[in-house]
Amino acid sequence: VCGGVTGRLEVARYLVETLGLADRIAVTPVSSDYFAAEYFAARPPSERLLTKKLDLRGLNRMRDWRTCLEEYLADAYDGYLS
Repeated sequence: VCGGVTGRLEVARYLVETLGLADRIAVTPVSSDYFAAEYFAARPPSERLLTKKLDLRGLNRMRDWRTCLEEYLADAYDGYLS
């Protein structure tokens, strides 16, 4: 898990903005019930991943999720998303 606090909505918004698609794609917040028919597994109240154990040991060197997402897009989708 990367540093910072985020959820699926924030990641979706960040992707749309980073890819320069904000003028063409609207990200609309919905509850988990919206996807209940397609994804019928029960959802936990929170899906946030934490680095608490690393923090407690003073070993947390995780970089911000935005930085890592940008690097992933640049590496895995080089030339594809341009």
